Amino acid sequence: MAQLASVSSFPALFPSYIAKQEEMLIFKGRQFGSSYDIKTVEGRALFAVEPVPSLGRRMRVLDTSGKNIFCTRKETFHVGGSRYFIETPARPETLKLVTLEFKMLAIGDKFTTSFNKDAVEHQGQLFFNRGYFSTEGTITDGVEGPVIALVERKIINLRKEYQAIVSQGVDMALISGLIICLGEQEKSHSNAPALGGGRWG
Repeated sequence: MAQLASVSSFPALFPSYIAKQEEMLIFKGRQFGSSYDIKTVEGRALFAVEPVPSLGRRMRVLDTSGKNIFCTRKETFHVGGSRYFIETPARPETLKLVTLEFKMLAIGDKFTTSFNKDAVEHQGQLFFNRGYFSTEGTITDGVEGPVIALVERKIINLRKEYQAIVSQGVDMALISGLIICLGEQEKSHSNAPALGGGRWG
C-alpha cells in the first residue's frame, strides 16, 4: 500500500475538518434505508449522510448538530463518463465547490477533481486511481503528487464498507465527499445499494 504524505498546503473547503493528525474514517451503512454514518476509527462521529429524492442521486451531508453542510449529486446527462458535484446546500444560490469526472478504464477506475475558482483558492487537481481487480485506491494531489488519502473497500460481517486513511493537514469533509461520490458511482454501475443496509458496490 502507498505511503501517505503530510500536507502543509491543501484546499480547506471546511476548515474545522482539517485532520490534525493522520485519521482513519469508517463509512458504515445503517441497517435500513440508504443512509449511513462517517466516523473516525475511534468512534468519533463526523457526518451523517442521507439520500434526497432526485434524478441526480443527490446525497446531503450533515454535521453532528444536524446542519446540512454540503451535498453531492450526479449530473443527470453527461457524455463520456460520469460527472458529480460537491456543492453548497443553499437554494437557489447553490454553488458548485468541486467537480468530479469519472472514467472506467481497462486497467481500473479513476476520477479527476477540479475546484471552482470562485469558491476555492486551490487550482490544482486531485486524482483517484484503483486497479481493475483491486479493493484499494489512492487519492493524490496532482498526477505525480503526494498520496493524501488511501481508500479501501472491505467486507466486514458480510457487509461492504469503505475505509479511508487521510493525511494530516487534509480536509476530511472534502475526502468524505469524494468517497460518497465514488460509492454512488459504483452503485449506479452495480445496481446495488451503495451503503444503505451496510452494503456499498
